[in-house]
Amino acid sequence: EFERSSSQLIIDDARVEIPAETNQYALCDALFSEPSRHWSVDELINRFGDKSGNHWRKVYDAMLLVNKRAETVLPVKLIMVKEKQFFLNPIFRDVVEV
Repeated sequence: EFERSSSQLIIDDARVEIPAETNQYALCDALFSEPSRHWSVDELINRFGDKSGNHWRKVYDAMLLVNKRAETVLPVKLIMVKEKQFFLNPIFRDVVEV
């Protein structure tokens, strides 16, 4: 689950810090709000509140950073991308608490 108040991913008994008020936080907030949804770059950029620069790269970089943080406790990627759609790894969808 993503605990918004403490800005942490909770994976089993492990807690993974996500920096508050960052694109990483906004990405997690969006993906965990609707675990089965595939999000477009434009939808996520709106969540980021950022209208400047390379949108695709900003979302992709946030995904890489979150996955790097989560890899300390997960054997697979938490967030995936396919055809410029970002989503939670399907193996986690049934266990995510909204």
